[in-house]
Order: sequence, then C-alpha cells, then structure tokens
Amino acid sequence: SSVQSILEPLAIAANVTQAAHTHLDHIFITLANLFCIYTNGKIDDQSCQGILTSLEKCWVKADQDIFILAVFFNPYIHHEMFSPSVLPERNLLETVKHIFEQVYSRKPDIYLMMAFTDYWRKKGEFAFDKTELEEVTQMFSDSNLPLDLVFLWKWINTQKENKPPMGRNSLTKLAIHILSVIANSAGCEHSFSIFGNIHMKTQNKLDTTMVHKTGIAKMD
Repeated sequence: SSVQSILEPLAIAANVTQAAHTHLDHIFITLANLFCIYTNGKIDDQSCQGILTSLEKCWVKADQDIFILAVFFNPYIHHEMFSPSVLPERNLLETVKHIFEQVYSRKPDIYLMMAFTDYWRKKGEFAFDKTELEEVTQMFSDSNLPLDLVFLWKWINTQKENKPPMGRNSLTKLAIHILSVIANSAGCEHSFSIFGNIHMKTQNKLDTTMVHKTGIAKMD
C-alpha cells in the first residue's frame, strides 16, 4: 500500500540507527538511502517533500565531515560513493587534514598526505584485497557478530593504541578513531537498565564496583 511504502523505509532506518553497534557510516548510508527512496518518484510527492525536508535539516545540523570520512574509511565502500565532481580527491584530503587537526590538536604532516594518496589509490598497506574482505565478512557472519571495520584497520596499525599518531600510520589512527564512534546511546541505556535491575530498592547495599562487575558479567 502507499502508506506502507512511505513508512516502511523509516521503520527500517529507525532500527538501523538505534542498534547498539551503529557507527557513523551506518548513519550516513541510511540517510543517503532514505534520500534515494523518497526522490525516486514512486511515492506521493507531498508526503516525500516533508520527509526530505526533515532529512535535510538532520544533515545540516550534523558534523558532516566526520560522517563523510566514516564512509570513506570503510574499505568496502572507499570513495566510490562520492561523485568526483562534488567531492574530488583534493577536497577530501582537506577534510582529512581538518579532522586530524581537530582530533589530535596538531597540524598533519606530509606523511599523512602520502598515506591518504595511497589509500585513495588502494596502494601499499591500504590495498585491501576484495577476496580478503569477503572472507572477513563471512567470518563475522559465521560468528553471528556485526562486521567490525576497526578490526580491519588494526591489521595495518603499526603503533600501540596509547601512542600518538606518527608518520603514515597517522591515517590509520584517524580511521580507527572515527570508526570506533558509536552513533547513539543505545549501549549506555542498555547498561543503565542492567545496573538498575541489579541495584534496586530491595537490593541497595552493593557498592558501585560490585554493581559494575555484576553488570559486565550479565552483558557477557
């Protein structure tokens, strides 16, 4: 029905964006998908216009650069999602430099730029093999786990996690930082719900350490 065709994509999008493992690239791709659905001419124009206006407001309020880089650092998508006429290589490099400076409070060096160029061209350590990516996808699927892009980037990370980014590895560190961000509070809300079930009015003598340990055990 027409009502279903209007509401179903929104319901699916709500489920995707509220999952405990939703990352920034999921949000961007979901918004882009909704935009495509409601501009394909198959749904009532008046209904679509209201939804598109809402999507545009969400996108204007968002930190767009972070979402763009989250998709760019997804090796399954890379830069293929972006039109070169709208977001050419040079502009995306400027975005990487800008976000790097915001995150690490220092100017990027020439090695970050060289690493970016190689990642754009899928060269060197950034040449993620298609067969390899498919194998990793299957392994996560067989284990009933959501695909973890950070796991892929850690393959080529040459520094310890607590070390500041250096040289070509600066791009890898930035990618891991951005792809580690959870885009909603679902996980926190779930944790607080578990803690609330442990530390109740009738069971309130547990100290915070014991509540935390019991909650972690329940989540595991």
